[in-house]
Amino acid sequence: MVDLIRMRAVFFDGAKGEDVRLADIPAELVAEAKAARQKMIESIANVDDAIAEKYLHEQECTPDDLVPAIPPGHRRLQGHAGPHGLGVQEQGRAALARRREDYLPTPSEVENIALDQDLGEAEIKLQSDPAKPFVGLAFKIGGWPLRTAHLYAGVPGQKSARVTSS
Repeated sequence: MVDLIRMRAVFFDGAKGEDVRLADIPAELVAEAKAARQKMIESIANVDDAIAEKYLHEQECTPDDLVPAIPPGHRRLQGHAGPHGLGVQEQGRAALARRREDYLPTPSEVENIALDQDLGEAEIKLQSDPAKPFVGLAFKIGGWPLRTAHLYAGVPGQKSARVTSS
């Protein structure tokens, strides 16, 4: 995996990739990584004025510039420069999940709309409040072992209803 923010290669050594090692990007991937980083910076520049200013003046964007610029775009549902990747044989899943937590908004940072099935699927705005009834979304991608859960309101308990859809 290549960390485009820091321009470092990330290797997952060990049987399940539990030993994370950072290294220089392999020579055969440097040009592709630079091009991908440039596209990423362009994307961030579309939603962040400080990055746009550096981009327009062809100044270097450091990790200290980029990391705080990513989440606001996601919170406004305008950006998409967060982590992308695939953990093969479970390698790298934890690293990708940690980066996702760094860059993507929590449900309390964006407006979340649900359809109330008791009210003819009327739209309701969810409030991130543990005292409210539980609302969450859990999903698994294809046959991959990766599972993700988003908790929007409340706390799951034994009496939580489960509604599935395919």
